[in-house]
Amino acid sequence: MAIELTEPTDTDLVARFQRGDLAAFEALFERHRRGIYGYALALCSSRETAADAVQDTWLALIESPQKFAAARNLAAYLYAAARNRVMELGRQQSRARKAASELPPLVKRLDPASSAQQAENLRQLNQALDALPQDQKEVVLLRMYEGMKFQEIAQVTGAGIKTVESRYRLALEKLQVWLTGATP
Repeated sequence: MAIELTEPTDTDLVARFQRGDLAAFEALFERHRRGIYGYALALCSSRETAADAVQDTWLALIESPQKFAAARNLAAYLYAAARNRVMELGRQQSRARKAASELPPLVKRLDPASSAQQAENLRQLNQALDALPQDQKEVVLLRMYEGMKFQEIAQVTGAGIKTVESRYRLALEKLQVWLTGATP
């Protein structure tokens, strides 16, 4: 008898969780928790808001796994749910403050042995990303930091794929100008 070495898909894990397998939920949680939290934090720059949004997202999965089982791409569905919750919490906290106006400093991700030049480069990148319009910054975050495909980003943001591609291209052009002084 051969032992299967492939990891179960998200769909398999949701189905197992629906049947009461808590280990399946744990596997889903471990697979996606860091990315979803990082994304939520990047959207709102508030650890508390991000944690609340992510907790609400996971609670929604626990309370209604059938909703998530119907999703073709669970990761995109989870990111979209977290995004929607962050936006909702942001509106509740303050109408005057945009829910996703700041990017958390990337310097925290630096290796302690990193050079001062790397730290300066990341500081400049953070400033440039913060200067982008929110819709463009969001696409860059999902593409570059979460590794999502344009189709997945379209699902998360609710925008069309051509719109997502356009936002990404425009953002890269602006970043190039701001970071190098070169014209696109």
